[in-house]
Amino acid sequence: MGKLPVSHRYNRLPLLPSGPGGFQQELIAQDLPGAKVEKFSLQPNKKFSACNFRFLTNTNCAEKQWQQFANFKKNGVIHKKIDLYLSNLNFKKQTIMEEKSVSIWKTSLTTGVYLAIVMILVSVIFYVTGNPFSKVAQYLSYPLMIGGIILGQLSYKKALGGTLTYGQAIGAGVLTMVFASVISGIYNYLLFTVIDPSLQEQMRIFTEEQIIKQGRVPEEQLEMAVNMTAKFQTPVMMFVIGIVGGAFIGLIVSLITGIFIKKNPSDEVPA
Repeated sequence: MGKLPVSHRYNRLPLLPSGPGGFQQELIAQDLPGAKVEKFSLQPNKKFSACNFRFLTNTNCAEKQWQQFANFKKNGVIHKKIDLYLSNLNFKKQTIMEEKSVSIWKTSLTTGVYLAIVMILVSVIFYVTGNPFSKVAQYLSYPLMIGGIILGQLSYKKALGGTLTYGQAIGAGVLTMVFASVISGIYNYLLFTVIDPSLQEQMRIFTEEQIIKQGRVPEEQLEMAVNMTAKFQTPVMMFVIGIVGGAFIGLIVSLITGIFIKKNPSDEVPA
């Protein structure tokens, strides 16, 4: 590994070769010796994993540890090897622990369960009031899903210490909707097959009434249209379509909300 040049006046330190890809340490400071470090970035390589990189460039890195590094440089001590510096600050141990404690799957599952419970409660309310196919329930589901996606993104952002990349925001939103769709889909499957099997026939009649009301299908083609629609209204098909549709909605909404919720780790580098 290359040596860090010792200098009282500097703006940038050069690349330090360390195998394929290498990594770069960049320090931007004032002209006076011992000035406070304004920026520190480390590109990961085989020796330093991605979790080290994220830990060094987001709020999971405690303020006192950043101060340690500032003092480290301020005292005029520059180690020849970055891994010695990381070892001294015990970053490797802490980053591994932090990486293990944050899981997008667990966070999204938790939020997805909450969202599914709310959506199921809405469905139950309309079912017991005799309006299982009410469009009002459908209209209510959209703001609930959007709110659940945003909550999933914010929850994962909080778990990561306040930072969230755009890709992570999209992933959290989509997974939240997938988990919610699976859970609510299981409920709907049980509702149509175990709790009240007569709902399948009720849905067929409701669909036929809606087609007639819209008046877009000739009377001689009405039966064919109803039968065609019924093929997609079986409990299994509704379960599959619900999951695929939920993932699609999660993707579209997350692409939008992620723009406003994301906070890249590099934005958290202390000034």
